[in-house]
Amino acid sequence: MYWFFFYQDADEEKLNNLLTRYESTGYFSTEWPVYLRYLEETGSSEIATYRQLHEEEEQLQLSLYLLTDQQYFAYLRDHQAQFDEPGYGEFWPVRQELDQLVSTISIYAYGLKPTLPDLTSLITYQFLHGGLLHLLGNMFFW
Repeated sequence: MYWFFFYQDADEEKLNNLLTRYESTGYFSTEWPVYLRYLEETGSSEIATYRQLHEEEEQLQLSLYLLTDQQYFAYLRDHQAQFDEPGYGEFWPVRQELDQLVSTISIYAYGLKPTLPDLTSLITYQFLHGGLLHLLGNMFFW
């Protein structure tokens, strides 16, 4: 369990690195309309919230949603022909690399995935904590 707790310790740095790299690519403006279409096609109830965030120029928060939504990444991959325009030849290698980075963050690697439950995630998600205070708080109130 100690290993698992300290493993999570690097998550904040990984998340900052992920968002910084994504921001530097400039892909948000290309992906945003596709993400909206994805949300509409899947009947998401969050569309109004995301549009409001976009109007408020909360690009960082929206980038986090785009990067961590694994179903969206699958949708994006299935519709990749849209990115074959000039100047985006490097899109897929970079975007797949960013997706790999997402999969190294504890909550996405070991957290409970309701749509894909398996024995490992049913056990490991119980030990995910946001930090030492979160862990101590859970121990105190448990």
